[in-house]
Amino acid sequence: MEIRLNIDTAEYKEKPSAYAGAIRNRLCNEKSIRTVTPELLIECVRRGRTFAPAEMTGTTGSTWQSQQVICADIDNDTGEKDADGRKIRIKNPLTPEQASEVMRNYGIDPYFMYYSFSNGENWPKFRIVLILDEVITDPGEAIDLANRFNGIFNAAAEHCADTSSEDNARYFFGGRSDSIF
Repeated sequence: MEIRLNIDTAEYKEKPSAYAGAIRNRLCNEKSIRTVTPELLIECVRRGRTFAPAEMTGTTGSTWQSQQVICADIDNDTGEKDADGRKIRIKNPLTPEQASEVMRNYGIDPYFMYYSFSNGENWPKFRIVLILDEVITDPGEAIDLANRFNGIFNAAAEHCADTSSEDNARYFFGGRSDSIF
């Protein structure tokens, strides 16, 4: 199986928050579209490379072309910040084991999961990656599927999945070399 999506060339060992605009510009263009195997995508994530789960020619959702990868971003935060500007953790964070059970209940088999750079022992932060059998060419269908996928986790642990993205111009940072499971 081969999939087409945007993958950054830069590799990171920690979350590159200071360079988000430069990453988006480097990632979301025709030059960053790659045809890869799922195994190569895993290797790119393991090396800390950022990816967009879709094929995009620019930095906005209107440049979305197609998509075969759906991701859930399990941040386990309320979406609010404390007085010091730090994200607030939800009371009962969803663990990878619990996420696996949720997916089993829905008959969903993820291709892989990985810990994000900001994962902590008491605050699990991870991503779940599905690779679909068919390519989605309708942008509304891709948004709907991503929202429904994230929704099954939020039904299990309110606010665990990040649903802040309203369009298809979403990208995900890779993880540490030992982060794939």
